Amino acid sequence: MRDGQVAVSEVVGTILIIVLVIAVAIIMASQFLGFFNLLGKSAYIAPEIKVVNVSGVQAISLYSRGGDVASVNASAQAAYRLGLYVDTPERSDMVKYDPSLTYFGPGDTLYIYRTPAGYYATGDLTGITGTLPLPGGPLSLRLVDETAHILIANEGIGGTGTGTGTVTGTTTATTTVTTTATTMVTTSPTPTQPSECGSVSGMKYNDLNGNGVRDPNEPGLSGWEIKCYNKPGGSWVLSQTTTTNGNGDFVFNGLKFSPAEQYRIVETQRNGWKPTNPSSGEYDNVILNPSHCYATGINFGNQVIA
Repeated sequence: MRDGQVAVSEVVGTILIIVLVIAVAIIMASQFLGFFNLLGKSAYIAPEIKVVNVSGVQAISLYSRGGDVASVNASAQAAYRLGLYVDTPERSDMVKYDPSLTYFGPGDTLYIYRTPAGYYATGDLTGITGTLPLPGGPLSLRLVDETAHILIANEGIGGTGTGTGTVTGTTTATTTVTTTATTMVTTSPTPTQPSECGSVSGMKYNDLNGNGVRDPNEPGLSGWEIKCYNKPGGSWVLSQTTTTNGNGDFVFNGLKFSPAEQYRIVETQRNGWKPTNPSSGEYDNVILNPSHCYATGINFGNQVIA
């Protein structure tokens, strides 16, 4: 009798193990195929946004300083799908992508221009006609992870309808931008930083409400350590260390950008605080190259742990 009970128990145990293995396999396959995301991870993109004029065409320039690669075309396969929206106090318009575009990743630039039919994004403004000036008054560009339906960034631009920057030459490596730009951030303000080739700058702020965006009432944090790493031999090596000033600003100078160089900017964590933006407390794919020889807006938000 006892031998029979043991045999039954072994059979039941074997069946349970098989069911568990099948369940784990289904979960892993679903995760891999994107049916659902157990971790709830959303795309991370560090944007640099400004208004430019290229051969008489006024546009919003969106450059990825680092982060994830996202698809912009339904036929492109990527973990994330990027949606762009131009917002004014009166309305919000979804940006349509040029059919030739597939992905948007670190080092890429998109130009968003306005037409009577709406806003369009392209990688090259050459030959674009029939455009309209950007609307006057407050204007912002919103980046959304359409896969997770989560806001990535929302940056305001000083929209005057006359443009805040000038681009001469082609839209490739010869692009230059004037330093008289009046571009400003309203929903995530960034203080004036030196924009010198070979520099990476940003600021650290007290994210009082923990929403990952610097609101007008949230002060900078001084005296926090920020580290800069590069990859001279394929592995991360500490290059420079600095601390934020009285306003929470920091800057690294003298960095290599020709040929292109990848940098990792990390905040040193403190007890009693948690990072809110980025949640990892680091930017691990900041790229400098001859076309974009500096990076600004590398901002860190932190909240006191309740």
